[in-house]
Amino acid sequence: DTFQSERLFGYVEPLLKLLEQGEVGNEWWETDRASINFLDSNLIGQYLKNPRDTIVSSALAVEVVILHAAVGLLRGVEPYTPAEVAAIGRGEAPTYYNDWTFAYTLRRILSGTAPEEYVPIIMWWLSKKQEAFGQEQHDWAGAVIFTLILQVAWSVFVFLQPADQELLLRQYFYQAIVVGVPVRRRLRETLSADAAGARDMSWSMIAVLEQNRENIPVKTDYSDWQQFGELLQRYQAHGRGEAPGGFAQEQFIQTVYGGEHGREYYSAWLREALSIALHLQAQDLHLL
Repeated sequence: DTFQSERLFGYVEPLLKLLEQGEVGNEWWETDRASINFLDSNLIGQYLKNPRDTIVSSALAVEVVILHAAVGLLRGVEPYTPAEVAAIGRGEAPTYYNDWTFAYTLRRILSGTAPEEYVPIIMWWLSKKQEAFGQEQHDWAGAVIFTLILQVAWSVFVFLQPADQELLLRQYFYQAIVVGVPVRRRLRETLSADAAGARDMSWSMIAVLEQNRENIPVKTDYSDWQQFGELLQRYQAHGRGEAPGGFAQEQFIQTVYGGEHGREYYSAWLREALSIALHLQAQDLHLL
């Protein structure tokens, strides 16, 4: 038991150390933090209370191995080829498929491994998803992998074709904010890359966001949902002329989540999504 505990915490410790040693503003640290945040603190607590519980220790072991892969710490793993990733996207998983290899593959792409080969496959996969956007259910490993997929797609936003940029803005904008993708930074990079066309581009982006199809919960018990584009248009009518981040914005968020249990997280996500959209609308591009 002691050996197993030391071995398990030998995996946990580097993850916690990575969290402690990072700093806000460091892009790689923020990306890895978004993955490490999935580590189940309740599971760790259960394990500390009873390390002999094989069900708990096995579940925790799976989590830490996948997270090691997700932040690039796992060793001795051969990433999937572009053809294998395409097969996974079609539901034809390789015979040796496992979640940590897929997570490691996605982290390698983020680090610059052949994005020109992998990214078109990932964009195709995102375009073919049939679920109600924002309401699909993921198991724990699926949520980590979906986060990495969004990190990869948004990391190259500036290089994507307009149709793929529109796809991310229309169907994967709010979700990306929720899982920790630096959406604001990605849009700033894109607008900065074309200073002459930045204003026209910002108008195009806000037009797409107004038609955003992601369903977001407006009740924290998930009993009521609304498309982000509709919420954005409601706010635009409610706070016309108000500066981004002003009183009208907070008042609007309060009307959506006021009194809801656990509203802090939902309010923060909606605040960030609205703020980005409103800066685009006001063409406050340097504040993005």
